[in-house]
Formats: sequence, C-alpha cells, structure tokens
Amino acid sequence: MPQIALGTDEVIVRQWLVSPDAAFAEGDPLLEIETDKATMDVEAPFAGVLVDQAYAEGDTVAVGAVIGHAVEPGGDAEAARAALPTAPRAPEPEPVPAVAVAVAAPAAPAAARRFIDVEDGELAGLGLPRRTPPPAEDPGPAGPFARRALTRRRLAIGRRMSAATAVPTFVVQREVPATAALAAVKAARAAGHTATVTDLLVQAVAAAASAHPRTNAWVLDGEAMEFEHVGVALAVDTPDGVVAPVIREAGSLGLHEIAARRADLVTRARAQALDARELTGATITLSNVAGLGSHAIVPVLTVPQAVAIGTGTARDGLLTVTFVGDHRLVDGADGARFLATFAAALDDPAT
Repeated sequence: MPQIALGTDEVIVRQWLVSPDAAFAEGDPLLEIETDKATMDVEAPFAGVLVDQAYAEGDTVAVGAVIGHAVEPGGDAEAARAALPTAPRAPEPEPVPAVAVAVAAPAAPAAARRFIDVEDGELAGLGLPRRTPPPAEDPGPAGPFARRALTRRRLAIGRRMSAATAVPTFVVQREVPATAALAAVKAARAAGHTATVTDLLVQAVAAAASAHPRTNAWVLDGEAMEFEHVGVALAVDTPDGVVAPVIREAGSLGLHEIAARRADLVTRARAQALDARELTGATITLSNVAGLGSHAIVPVLTVPQAVAIGTGTARDGLLTVTFVGDHRLVDGADGARFLATFAAALDDPAT
C-alpha cells in the first residue's frame, strides 16, 4: 500500500479493481483506497492471481493490516485459499520511503503472497464520505441545531494543525509593492498565458527560500533538515477543507511552468483527483486568501516545516505578506530578510 501522511492511521477501501481468481500484471491497479488526504489506486507489486480480498468495499482498514493475498502466475489460487488459515507467514518488511506496495514472500508454492497495508509516512489528498445529519435538535434557548459528525478530513486537519501548538512560533509582516506583479500578470494574459498573481507569489517564495536556506527546512527529531530544492505547498480550498498539493523544485521553474503546474494541481485537487505523490515533498507552505477577498492571513505552521507564508488581496498597490517561523530554527531577523528577498523578487518578476 502507499505510504500515508504523518498522523494517518487508517484508510477506506473504495473499490476493488481485480476480482478473486482474476490475473493481474505487475503495475496493474488492484484497488482504490481513500485516506484523509487523497483517493488513489494501489498497484500490484508483482504479476499474479488474486486469491482473496481481506476487506470489502467501504471497509476501514487500519495501518499495517493485510488487505489481500495472491499467488504468482501458474499458482493454485484455490489451494492457496484453502491454506490461508494455517499458512506460515514471513515477517513483514520495514517501511519503504516511497509510494510502493510491500509484500512478503510465499512460504510454499501454493501459499498466497500478502499485500501489506499502509505504513506511516508522508502523502496527502481528498475524497471523504459524508454522514447524513440527524434531525435538528432543540437544546433550549440557543435554538434548533443540526448535529453532524466531523469528516475524516476535518479530523485529520485538526490533528496536523494541533502539532503546531507545541512549536514556539513567531510572526513577521511586511507591506510589499504589488504593482509590478499585477502588470506582469496582465502582460502574460495578453500574450495568451494563464499566469496569476498566485504563480508570482510561488515564484517569490521559492526565490526567498532558496536565498535563505534555514527557511527552506524541516525541524524533526531535534535536527534541522535544510533542503537543496524548494517544494512549495499551495493551500487549496475545497468543499471539505484545505488540501496542499506541492509544486516541486519551484526555484528552478519559470513563471509559465509554475502557472501550468499550479492550474493542473488546483483543478485536480478540487476534483479529488490528486495522486498521492503530488502531496509530498513540501519544504514551505503558501496560503493565499486573495481570491476570497481577504487582505491578510496568519497561517498555522505545517509541522515539520519551519516556515509558512500568508498573503491576501493587494490594497493601494501593497500586499501584506506574513512570515510564520519556527523559533527553534529561525529568528525574527531571518523572517525580515526572507520578506526583503520576497519583495525584491515580486517587484522584478522577469528576474
């Protein structure tokens, strides 16, 4: 199974794509699963024949559970199925640092191979079931209300953001001239491109993070991890909560490349069609609420990232940019220097 975002401990089986006794090739999609962040296919790690489905569609599967068994091509699926209750099983492998399916080797030619479920790691996404709210209740003076359970996504957002309460954070803000950025977007659109101010903000964040390595980092297990490349996670508003697809290596991309990636990621995020890998690799997060008419936002730090940036709608040619930093790694002066570089990049988009 694919690795799941930090804090995720279960997935939902949405649909099996291969039936028992059916053959499949290596890399074929076996089933579709849903996490608190993404809907995605699980691919076969080897060619074979499916013996059984340990979970039905709609079932919730805990991290580490065996979700099915298979035999290699030519194997006796019926014999393997009959042997399942007593078949010896090899130890499960250690988690791997990539989206993959871990399997245990067969104990005998007729024994089924096991698909090992999710190992905790890093991912991200969409697609959550909703519960029908019960009838309105009247608690008294407050009036009628409708009770509904929080979705898995909302609960997961709460868990992730709660981690920031243990981090000593600080805020630095700066008014940044936006005239050049607005003119650049207008020129790009006149030339037939789809660039937006958000794309220039991503470009400026990447430029500032590249120039100040301590801001392009994680703080994890008492260590600072400074990254060579900048992965900008862009907070995207969806009906069931924010999701943050990542524009990888943003510092090496031109404006039009950033625009194309941003447009594709945002469209598929709202359609619940992101691939799990598109939600990993973030080194810094940008939250831009300009599209909702707000002038500023102080974002919550996405642990273990050391920095988050917030922006809003420009007023009188000025954009309020907020720097939130992890005080274990960066200081107010670092934030001020980051914002100075950000302002220079936004004021000269061509550079």
